[in-house]
Amino acid sequence: MYVRDCMATKPKRPRDPNQLAHLTNQLAHLIGQVAIGEAKEEEQPDTRNPAAVALGALGAAKGDEAKLEAILASLTANTDSLAADILANTPNA
Repeated sequence: MYVRDCMATKPKRPRDPNQLAHLTNQLAHLIGQVAIGEAKEEEQPDTRNPAAVALGALGAAKGDEAKLEAILASLTANTDSLAADILANTPNA
């Protein structure tokens, strides 16, 4: 087994001058289309199940609300304990 066979290599260019000219012409045409903005990506149709997409969005919304509530509860608990520590360590004037 040769090392060259294992490695991913780019395709070889054609040795026939006519095939090489054809390939060069195709590449130049494609580069020209991209340069002037004529080449557009083909939009893939959405093949997902609409009901499943809606259900996933609903779950994400519920998850976001739960995460927000958990963070707020944690912040409130931390703030309350911090305020209690400050009050406990403050000398009475």
